[in-house]
Amino acid sequence: MPHSLVNVDGHTYQVSLEQGQVWVHLPFAVDPHELSVQLQREGYALAHEPDTPDTQGWGETFDPNGYYPYCVFPDPTAPGRSVFAFYPRPEDVVRQGPDGEAVALSLGRESERTIARWVPWLRRRAAGREPDQGVNVSSSPE
Repeated sequence: MPHSLVNVDGHTYQVSLEQGQVWVHLPFAVDPHELSVQLQREGYALAHEPDTPDTQGWGETFDPNGYYPYCVFPDPTAPGRSVFAFYPRPEDVVRQGPDGEAVALSLGRESERTIARWVPWLRRRAAGREPDQGVNVSSSPE
């Protein structure tokens, strides 16, 4: 699958296009229950009950059709890590090699802003810590 790297707050993340979504491969695991509690506290609508064991989607408002623009779930390629996923924006481009195979993902400004907004938030708050208390995530060796 096409991928690229993105740097946010001094951390580099692999980003790929998987199953029609932009996947940001996080080098840590997000606790979905703690994530749910934090999102609810900040007024976001949740796709699943807070005690759902391994995934959570969210958005600004409740969607009766179940569409929520952001999601976190376990990384299927890296046990002990999570993926932050969202749908690509029209300006995102998949670059193709000479044989026509997708080789790289080039993100547009809106996707870069989405990553810059949510990835640091996930690092700081998914495990229930406020920003001034530091990061509390379970890291896996890189």
